[in-house]
Amino acid sequence: MMRSNYFVLFFFALLTAYTCIAQQSFNKDVRTKISEKRLELSTEFEYQQFKGIPYNYAIDSYYVLSSIEQELLAIIQEEFEVFKSIFISNDEFTRMSVGYRYQRSIDDDFSLKKFRYTSYGNKNERISYHLKKYLVDNKDYYIDAVRKSDLPLFEQDFIVFFIEQLEFIFTWYLLHHDNDKQFEIIEKGKTYVESHRGSPYAKYVKAYHGKFIEPSWFALDLNFGFGSGGITSEFGEYFSRIWGLELDLKYYLHSTFIGSKINGTFNKTNKAGEINNSYISENKRGITLSFLDLYLGRRFDMLGAVSLLPHVGYSLTEFGIYYGDENWDVYYTWAPAYGLEINLTPMVRFKQRTHFSRFKRNLNGNLVYLRLNMMVNETGLGKIDPILNGRSIQVNLGLGVHMRATKRTEIFY
Repeated sequence: MMRSNYFVLFFFALLTAYTCIAQQSFNKDVRTKISEKRLELSTEFEYQQFKGIPYNYAIDSYYVLSSIEQELLAIIQEEFEVFKSIFISNDEFTRMSVGYRYQRSIDDDFSLKKFRYTSYGNKNERISYHLKKYLVDNKDYYIDAVRKSDLPLFEQDFIVFFIEQLEFIFTWYLLHHDNDKQFEIIEKGKTYVESHRGSPYAKYVKAYHGKFIEPSWFALDLNFGFGSGGITSEFGEYFSRIWGLELDLKYYLHSTFIGSKINGTFNKTNKAGEINNSYISENKRGITLSFLDLYLGRRFDMLGAVSLLPHVGYSLTEFGIYYGDENWDVYYTWAPAYGLEINLTPMVRFKQRTHFSRFKRNLNGNLVYLRLNMMVNETGLGKIDPILNGRSIQVNLGLGVHMRATKRTEIFY
């Protein structure tokens, strides 16, 4: 009896494994067919062949178009009742953030198998782009068609809002980052909610554009630089700069910042000498001069893509001479430091005007920039030995990233 039970369990495990392998193969075949069909449709959509394609086209009972693509196609085909049914019924697996609505991954949700593979597509197909662009380019025609339909006013107003907010996302938000345009679409959403209190679409309007997003006070710069420079006075007679690097971090309150910077430079001796009772030979390498800078400054944006960042502060100087056999002489001092940084942003993100801040300002959002940093450090090493009297001057080129936090203000609930 026990052997019989073992045989049944073994047979069941074998059958389960075969079924899983077969299902994986079937799923792969379905994905391949859908991907091929989407490429075919993308070509047709690129040439604006929208009328003959059924919105619910399926392969082996799996939809080729995503739910949101079906909504767009239904409006383009002037099937407004179809648009309504798709929009409402697919709420459970679409996700909304401020200004965006997209279909979430539902690979593990077998109750919605028809949409399981719509997230798998060839990178060359641009179905969503073609549909959005066509609808935005012809928005006046479709808004007029909606107004001439027999739909109740609250449904007409929602479809019109859907088209107008699509234009905002597709044209303004991604390309121009215009906060004034954002404010306009939010006001239209607020008007809809106030005009149609009992509308089932009100919650979508709130989720789309119920919050106003603008730059906040707080920002962060992360910078890296590589370059060279020199040393002045007696210090420069004995030592010359080979190369250096820096890592810089700034914290902003609006345009004023505090920063910390680590500079490491590598030097060699120009002539032999004695420093603080220690002899060094000519052409000696492995001479390090490093700084930990703490400073305060302000950002001035000019000409659209150029920013000047003067700053002053204090630094901890570390000067180290390596003699070999693990022998080091290392000296530490504190001294003033000051510099000027120039940021160049060839692909600048347009500044955004703050609407709900106490002080109205135009602030950049996130951006990447090229940077030139010039830093002068009063080393303070002359107190250790007069031979070391002098300044360190650094010029570094590098890259930086400016990351500004955002502020979200509830406009309507």
